[in-house]
Amino acid sequence: MDEDGQEVIVDEPAVGEFFGFASMLDQTPHQTNAYALTEAECVEVDRNDVAVLLERKPLRVWTC
Repeated sequence: MDEDGQEVIVDEPAVGEFFGFASMLDQTPHQTNAYALTEAECVEVDRNDVAVLLERKPLRVWTC
């Protein structure tokens, strides 16, 4: 919400993209809500799972 109480669109992730990654890494609460405009499937990735992945493959270059 902006100063006038109007809803603000922060991002519109496309198919295969992700959101909420920064707050997951920072361990801070999400400051936004997500709404699907069409039917969608989402996968929740836990911070601990990402930490394990980075420990196992620390030198891999990750791309999305």
